[in-house]
Amino acid sequence: MDYTNDRGQLLALLKKNLSEEKYIHSLATEKQAIELAELFGVDTQKAGFAGLMHDVTKCFDDVALARKYGIVKYTSKKTLHQTTGAIYLEKEGITRDADVLAAVAFHTTGCADMTDLQKIIYLADAIEPNRRYPEVDRLRELAHTDLDAAMRYSLATTVERLKSRNLPIDENTILAYNSFNKSFRRDA
Repeated sequence: MDYTNDRGQLLALLKKNLSEEKYIHSLATEKQAIELAELFGVDTQKAGFAGLMHDVTKCFDDVALARKYGIVKYTSKKTLHQTTGAIYLEKEGITRDADVLAAVAFHTTGCADMTDLQKIIYLADAIEPNRRYPEVDRLRELAHTDLDAAMRYSLATTVERLKSRNLPIDENTILAYNSFNKSFRRDA
């Protein structure tokens, strides 16, 4: 897939539908995704596209969009945009690429048995240069050397943060956490 010919339309769509902050974040995530894809031998076109479009519905009313799309089960409104975003990209004919759609669909929660593209979009979203939180520097280091180690670290800190705040943990996050920890123990 070569989305560069449609880049102007994609940027216009994002500019129209996102806040300025989320638009800048999307551009930074795209750039970070391409950098990681180059580093780990993943298709840079798919990574760039998924990174750019990962938050396409972030400023929409995701609860209303979920109803429209028939999504009845979700853990948090905060992560719902990943699911509505993937469906929106497909239903609006923006892409039908299953790899890209899956990367968008799990960029916030992760999932079991993630592909390298899914890991890259999850991590690019978490480490783009505008992100500021206590673990980000360590996560950036790991993401540039070992995708699986970065995922284990990110998921562990996410689970701990959610537990400490008494917030629900998405089923996909638990599956991702268990998947990465199982593979870590097997590799040890």
